[in-house]
Amino acid sequence: GDNSRSYLLRATIFFPGVHQGTPAQRERWLPSPANSYINALGGLYGLPKCIAMLLLSPLRLLRLHASTGTAVAFGRWPVVFFSHGLCGTRTMYSAFCTELASHGFIVVAPEHTDGSACLAVTSEQTIPYARRTDADQRQQLQQRVRELVGCWNCLPSVRRGKFANSLDLSSCVLVGHSFGGATVLCAGGASPFRGRSSLVLLDPWIGPALSAFHGHS
Repeated sequence: GDNSRSYLLRATIFFPGVHQGTPAQRERWLPSPANSYINALGGLYGLPKCIAMLLLSPLRLLRLHASTGTAVAFGRWPVVFFSHGLCGTRTMYSAFCTELASHGFIVVAPEHTDGSACLAVTSEQTIPYARRTDADQRQQLQQRVRELVGCWNCLPSVRRGKFANSLDLSSCVLVGHSFGGATVLCAGGASPFRGRSSLVLLDPWIGPALSAFHGHS
């Protein structure tokens, strides 16, 4: 495929913050549009849309332990890039990501658009989950790695440079769960991560990474 094309990618960024005056509103756990994500989550278990809405609508009430509209705390903070597993979303691992942010990391959690998320929605397209039997894991891994590199490249300019003066990019940490573990294992050898990143693999699904390395050997 064409590896040079540009497209939009949604990500949630968790960071050490400071409140400014009025109390900040806590962010919703369920991404927007909520109905679409509820249907997608229900579909993973074969639930009809009406049943998914009935059983999973309470997810709308969940809030992250993170607030919107806060300023970045003063300082230069190391950066973590987090890659979700199959059926994940950019907020599904929020408890883990907010904990890292509370210890002084800026955490970038993209919602991968390779068909491995339960659903990925941008202003350009909606990408449903592609079941393992229908997906090419090697191509998915390549796209996931490109998306992590894209996050690195775009981070200083996100939100009109909100984080530009708060980033310590001398090194970074790549963290991934399951398929995300295979993703960061491959991403560690890609520019700009090669030689400057530490890897944390959480219950990694290594098979796709081994296949990718074997394909390049």
